[in-house]
Amino acid sequence: RRGSVPEVVKDGVSGWICDSVDELAERARNLNIQPQTVRNYVESEFSLDKMVDRYVELFAEVSGGAIRP
Repeated sequence: RRGSVPEVVKDGVSGWICDSVDELAERARNLNIQPQTVRNYVESEFSLDKMVDRYVELFAEVSGGAIRP
């Protein structure tokens, strides 16, 4: 649950967010995530258009609204 993990991994969809090495090892032994599910998640959340929209929103927020999406 540190760093960018929660921003990239959707728990149970594109992987798991674990709190211990033991938990991570257990999840690795029982993956049960379909590759197409991961691909769909990545395509919907990390497309070029989505990333650009998020940057524009962030710039608008930090500029106090001087930049509008």
